[in-house]
Amino acid sequence: MPSNQIQLGSFKLKFTGPAKYLGKKNLLAFDFTQVQLELGDRSLFTADFRGGKAKKAAFEQIAITKLPFFAFFLVTEEFIAARGRGGGLALWIQ
Repeated sequence: MPSNQIQLGSFKLKFTGPAKYLGKKNLLAFDFTQVQLELGDRSLFTADFRGGKAKKAAFEQIAITKLPFFAFFLVTEEFIAARGRGGGLALWIQ
C-alpha cells in the first residue's frame, strides 16, 4: 500500500491508502485513508480518516477527476519528477 511520511528524528507521521497507475496517461492516482504515528519501530497511534475503509473499498470506482494524482514527466535511475494535480512539483531522489 502506498504511503507518504514525514520523519523528525525517530518520530514518523505516515499516511497510507490505495493507489492506481494509469499507464496510458502516465498518472499515479491515490487517496490517503489512514494515518499512523510511529516512534522508531513502534506504532503509537493508527486511525482511519477521510472515509477510511469505505473509501478504500470504493477507490477503483472513483473517477480520476475526483482523485489526487501525480503526472510523471521525468524518470531516471537517480530520481523521478512529477507534477501534482494542483500543479505542485514532486521529486523522489534515491
